[in-house]
Amino acid sequence: MLRFPVRLTAELSRARLAQRSRPALNPSPVQFVDSADLLHHDSNHPVSHEKIREVISSRSAAVWIGGSEPLRHPGVAHLVRAITGSGHFVFLETDGTLLRRRIHEFQPVPRFFLTVHLEIGARHEPSKGLPASASELAAEGLRAARLSGFLICVHARVHVDTELEAMTQLLQFARSQMWMVS
Repeated sequence: MLRFPVRLTAELSRARLAQRSRPALNPSPVQFVDSADLLHHDSNHPVSHEKIREVISSRSAAVWIGGSEPLRHPGVAHLVRAITGSGHFVFLETDGTLLRRRIHEFQPVPRFFLTVHLEIGARHEPSKGLPASASELAAEGLRAARLSGFLICVHARVHVDTELEAMTQLLQFARSQMWMVS
């Protein structure tokens, strides 16, 4: 299992220590952003330049972009470049189904992590003769991203009733693809 880069680990640790010493003055180490709050679905331009400036000027070490599928927004690649260019680490959470189609819009930089939400128990291997399922599209997009040099995390939620065998299969699949498992 791969670990986060040393710089990210150090910045998150420093931010957590600062937050504990002065909780009112220091923001959370990770700023969570809903892509729909920043980007308009039918436009290539961000909806709110003010909100983008607010995200960029934040003292958080990392920005997590999630919410409604970020890859459905045409301007998300520009947003990611702007945030990584400001010195923040960016985690772009996606279900991965549009990843292969949109991967060319992004640049594999050390401050950018594609974070793909995979369902535990879903099959990830291609099925012959059948239309691709969401998990197969995600796996295909992740392979393309990995071959292009992107840093990748798998985000899988484990529930109380999750089968142990399904978790084992997902971990084996992620490790076979050499992804960072979170």
